[in-house]
This record gives sequence, C-alpha cells and structure tokens, in this order.
Amino acid sequence: MNKSDLAKLMLKYEEVKRECDQLERQITEGIMYFEESVEVGNVRATLRAGRKTYDYEAAAVDPRVTADIVLNNSDTKINWKGVCEEAGIKDIPFEVSEPSVFIKLLDS
Repeated sequence: MNKSDLAKLMLKYEEVKRECDQLERQITEGIMYFEESVEVGNVRATLRAGRKTYDYEAAAVDPRVTADIVLNNSDTKINWKGVCEEAGIKDIPFEVSEPSVFIKLLDS
C-alpha cells in the first residue's frame, strides 16, 4: 500500500460512513415510530426504554430523616439511597431519560 492507496481508502471510508450514519438515523426513526425492536437478516435494532434516575437526596428532605440516619449512611460522602432505605422512605422521585435505539450487526 502506498499513500495514494491510503488516501483512496480514507475517502471511501468517509463516503461509506456518512451513508451508514444516514441509514442509522432512518432506522432509529422507524424503530421509535413503531416502538418495538426489530431483527431482519443479520441486523438487530433494539429499542431501549429510557433509564430512570432516582433523586434520593430530594426524597431525604423528610421528617423521618434524622441526623443519626444521615451519619449512619456517611463515609466520605452521604449515601442518600441508604438514608431513604433506613428512614423507610419508599416514594422516591425520579426522571426518565429518552428512549434510544441500539443497532447491531449479528454474526452470521
């Protein structure tokens, strides 16, 4: 291989990569529209539900949380999940991230 061959390969890579990125966007839009994972041939597009992120610190603003409970769940930092568990707080506020799509080429 010489530098000219390398340059041709890199230009081809750019072209193919841009085409693949566009296909990935279109597949993602389709999966999000139909709201289900799909497998066709050796390609699997998996719909992943959004992740929940719990706000234990916000839930710990509760009269059941005492200074002793906070101290029991502190080392280098406060373990807010442990605080909530020890105080018996079950209603933890959370946020859900946007769903996503993971596309994989399966082994044939």
